[in-house]
Amino acid sequence: MTPTLFGRWQTRLLLYIYIQQFRWDRDWPGVFQLIAGIWEALFVLFLIKIIGLPGIPGQDFDLGAFALHYSLVWLAIYLASQTLMRILFPYWRFRGGQWF
Repeated sequence: MTPTLFGRWQTRLLLYIYIQQFRWDRDWPGVFQLIAGIWEALFVLFLIKIIGLPGIPGQDFDLGAFALHYSLVWLAIYLASQTLMRILFPYWRFRGGQWF
């Protein structure tokens, strides 16, 4: 949540607090993280198309390589946060991400 009045209005309009209360751990559903990953990929792709990457000419940009790399990195982080971190540190998300 954004700690501003505008951010609080957004969270009330989207009702994510109400939705989270139906989950046993009161955490974000994994589907929301997937949607956020897709939006992030589209935003980064938009920036690459508009601004470009330093040291890489626009005509040398390979969309397939970008999609493969982004997908594999995102999938690894998603799986680690949904499985490994929950097994090793079961209470880390309840303490704001602090491990110890």
